[in-house]
Amino acid sequence: EMSKRKANETSGSDYHPGSIYFLNIEPQDLNPRDYVEHRMKETPYLRLKDAIKEWHDWSEFFSEKPTWKNAFASIGTLTLSTFRTWQASALKDPIRTRSSSKLAAVPSSTSANPQPNTEDLPLESSSLPPPPPLSPPPILASPSSPPLSSCQSATSTSSGSSSSQASTKSLSPAELTRMKNDFVRSFNEYRGSQWKLSSGTVVDDVFYSYVMNMNSESSLHSFIITGEPDLEAFSSDDSLLIKEFLKESDRAHINVRLSSWKRTELLQYQLGRDEMIALLKNGLSNLPSENSDAINKDEFDNFRICAFSSLSDVWHVYRSQSYKIPLTKNESWYRGILWAFLWKLFALDEPLTFEPGEKSSHASSTQKNRGRYDPKVRLLQGSKVDGIISCEISLSELCVIEAGAVDSGPNGTKTLSDRTKLAKTLKDMYDAILEKCRDPKQCEKKITTFGILISGLQVEFGSLRHLEGRFFRYQIESRMNFPSVWHDHRSTSNILSLISKLFIFKERMLEMSNNIITWSQCHDDSDFGTM
Repeated sequence: EMSKRKANETSGSDYHPGSIYFLNIEPQDLNPRDYVEHRMKETPYLRLKDAIKEWHDWSEFFSEKPTWKNAFASIGTLTLSTFRTWQASALKDPIRTRSSSKLAAVPSSTSANPQPNTEDLPLESSSLPPPPPLSPPPILASPSSPPLSSCQSATSTSSGSSSSQASTKSLSPAELTRMKNDFVRSFNEYRGSQWKLSSGTVVDDVFYSYVMNMNSESSLHSFIITGEPDLEAFSSDDSLLIKEFLKESDRAHINVRLSSWKRTELLQYQLGRDEMIALLKNGLSNLPSENSDAINKDEFDNFRICAFSSLSDVWHVYRSQSYKIPLTKNESWYRGILWAFLWKLFALDEPLTFEPGEKSSHASSTQKNRGRYDPKVRLLQGSKVDGIISCEISLSELCVIEAGAVDSGPNGTKTLSDRTKLAKTLKDMYDAILEKCRDPKQCEKKITTFGILISGLQVEFGSLRHLEGRFFRYQIESRMNFPSVWHDHRSTSNILSLISKLFIFKERMLEMSNNIITWSQCHDDSDFGTM
């Protein structure tokens, strides 16, 4: 009955724990044991007493529906001792216990809405939200024909502290509920077309059910697809269709190469360790005075100084460690020592601004406070990240940097958590840029924001862009790393390749900044004198 309610009737309701269970059963199949098992599986951190409290909250919720009211009354009041008795009997004879159709309960009282036995429940109050309202929660509304989004989400994508299901970051019930509320609200406020596969599958519907069953934070809460783990809810055929679509989209997205004269400049450092050290010690005077392929002398001088300074900083770090970087350094050392050259590489004599340290993203703050209209309401702070690269000309944040110490590789716990936070913050930056554009529809497929995820010696390059419908793609473009030991020309090549990739990222940011200026400015005289 409730699943047939129109989605727009529930768009303002809150998500309530346990609603999925009641969506999939009829009153005659009501079983408290199955409900508790469902909730424990859905929310591993849920306490037994809280699951029982939820059960009685639902009993109150259905008190105005005779069929459901009678079903609850026939079961009676549930207590902790009842469940403990069942658990003990289950250990003795799990097959017989499992096959029973109903869990034994305390005999029904004359009360229409039985309450838990307070002697069996701990004295502290439950942390669960108040009982559900009389309108069904959004999860009970079928998403097969939801209210249809501009590409930009109407709610902040930076809820909580910021993976796909692969992430192990657990959330409190309140945090998870708030995140699901934001997801449902964004889903219902979307006003664009849905993503439909050639097989007929509506991607939006599959992801809706999948995300609402998640018990951990994911980039999918912000409609961001990061990798194959996000596709496990689809059939093998549909998953293959999406993978092929992602592969083609990713291939078309990355097509930038460093200018030939810049490659020539960097190749001058393609030497053995001792030869390169001698070159760096002699300073810029030992390099050729000009490069005929450069566009202009100022650009050539800026690039030369930037490359030399960055490589010199890296050399000094290796020298201080006897050319062998230990793997026991902490996060502050990697961020503040080894990777400290980044500010020179990105912001030396360029319109880009590099802000290191724990910085709060302005775009993220804007999204979080989008629904704030009362000055008495506390102003929320955006996601804090380890570095932000922005352009002072276009006044746009373009890149997020997250840094950590050595972890267990690209699938380490901190790496997964940082990648999720990074992707969500990039989505906020995307939204902020889209708002600047005079014709958002023409720009939504052209905007890219960039991510740099550092884990010890390793760096992961990523980017976020609009994919299809309401969905976005966070693409891991490549992973590179500094050598742990700098001993010969192969180590030098490794370092130069990494530096070269950083310069390519910089060129892409500058190009994006110039595009933002073009997209946001007046185009002709007809724009004058109009509002």
